[in-house]
Amino acid sequence: MAEMGVVGSLGGLLEMDPDIRQNARQNKQLTEWPTRETIGIPSCRAIGCNLRLLTLACDWWAKHQETPKTVPVDILREEAGLWVGCCSF
Repeated sequence: MAEMGVVGSLGGLLEMDPDIRQNARQNKQLTEWPTRETIGIPSCRAIGCNLRLLTLACDWWAKHQETPKTVPVDILREEAGLWVGCCSF
């Protein structure tokens, strides 16, 4: 489904980042949330918790687009799913 590059290339970037890799393996999830009560609720605090991850994803996406365009969530899910599938959680 990915429209660009090699499918799974975002996963490679995530794997190369030691903080993201370690956090995901320790917590068994890719994203972090300010509190248990706010899991899944978008907020500026949630963005702050995931800034490194979001920056990598935005840089990855921008390199594959000729014009500004939002990242389709299904592509991010596919990429993250491929990465999670190859990791030993």
